[in-house]
Amino acid sequence: MSGRTTHWSLIDAARGGDQQAQSALVARYRPVVRRYLETRGLGADAEDVAQSVFVRLLVDGAIRKTDPARGGFRSFLFALTRHALGHYLRRGRALKRGGDVEHVPLADHDPAPARERDAFDREWLLHLVEQAMRRLSEEHPNYFQALQGFLWEELSQPQLAERLGLKTADVRNYVHRGRRKLHSYLSEEIALYEQDPRLHRTEVELLARLLEPKSG
Repeated sequence: MSGRTTHWSLIDAARGGDQQAQSALVARYRPVVRRYLETRGLGADAEDVAQSVFVRLLVDGAIRKTDPARGGFRSFLFALTRHALGHYLRRGRALKRGGDVEHVPLADHDPAPARERDAFDREWLLHLVEQAMRRLSEEHPNYFQALQGFLWEELSQPQLAERLGLKTADVRNYVHRGRRKLHSYLSEEIALYEQDPRLHRTEVELLARLLEPKSG
């Protein structure tokens, strides 16, 4: 499978039993699931619970229920993740009581509070930024170094110029071009899973706010 395979093409291939597509799907989205679970306090167990999400998706066949006409894959994956989290918490309570784990069908799961959905969405969006930054580091390392220091380390442009052995004007140019290139990469990443122009634009705008330049 190509690294630029569209989101739903990848899902369709995984749904058809393509093991390479299934592996690519897990590699693309398991970090999002694991980090969301870590924010819910799972700690070292987050990886095991994340693994159970993808077992449910690919081995147990939940992926057959995915359909772009009935809602986005992000919402579906969030529902699976929240269900797995609920099972993990019920199992912990059952072990303390010495009883059996109560099984709750996915369809009967209560709607998630907005703060939980927001937490999952935040991890999803940050993962997209990481994917785009990784691509930037490979294709434009000078831009990557400038943005890494300016946006995430919050160094001033003169500080970056001293670190990189460049003129401040060169750093300013790298930051400007790097942000434009990163914005382009993010737009392409979003297009892999969201082809509706209105929703695509909303996601791009949301991500762009993460890349607002710091003062200095």
